[in-house]
Amino acid sequence: MHYGWLDSILAYNSTSNHRYSIYGIFDYLESEANGKQIDSLKDIKRLYKMCHGYTHGSAIHVKYPLLQYFEISMMLYYVVRNVFTEICNISNIDIPDNEPNIAEIVDRDFAILKEQYRIRSTENFDLYYGLSNSK
Repeated sequence: MHYGWLDSILAYNSTSNHRYSIYGIFDYLESEANGKQIDSLKDIKRLYKMCHGYTHGSAIHVKYPLLQYFEISMMLYYVVRNVFTEICNISNIDIPDNEPNIAEIVDRDFAILKEQYRIRSTENFDLYYGLSNSK
């Protein structure tokens, strides 16, 4: 990835952390963010670190594939939700009150997914996959 486009962001260039890397971008965005944005950025940064296993194929032989579905779904949420919102904003599309609000539906489903991910454990995965040691 080429990071020369960062030169066009004046605020980025005025920071002491002027790195041309994804981590430099994360640091800059975290310094400019607030509340919920910081939480989302931390999630995205953590998920970005996890992507290495997916892009290099070291995550194909796992005991609990459901964990990968959780992680990939979380990654996709941030992309799909923000792209949808940005397309609506750029195109001046207002969703009528009588139409389902896709963003709200996706946010609701993501909250459920995040809670399921939060309570993940070996024991819960074993129960899901029927691997528990029942005697």
